[in-house]
Amino acid sequence: MTMKSINPESFYKEVVSTGHIWTVQTDDGVPTFDDKDENTTIFLWSSRERVMRVVEIESLFNGFKPLEIPWAVFASKWLPDFASNKFVFSLNYMRGRGVFRNTDPPVTY
Repeated sequence: MTMKSINPESFYKEVVSTGHIWTVQTDDGVPTFDDKDENTTIFLWSSRERVMRVVEIESLFNGFKPLEIPWAVFASKWLPDFASNKFVFSLNYMRGRGVFRNTDPPVTY
């Protein structure tokens, strides 16, 4: 999968405006993926529409369901674990479109 940089500010602005962040889940929980550099990656989206589009068309996410997480819960419960385990974030992933990857957790605005 080719990764290109996009402007993460639009991702953050959308999350701030809704107060929610989105990922995908299965019956077993929220999946993570190892990339070619053996980094553990979690996919995050800034809107339900964005994650639904990917779930519907991207074979990697067949059978997955969107999961809405309030930003306050994400920041207080999820980010500390991500930071301690050096996760890589893939923001607003869509095959064939730019993806911003960062080993730093998102900044609270």
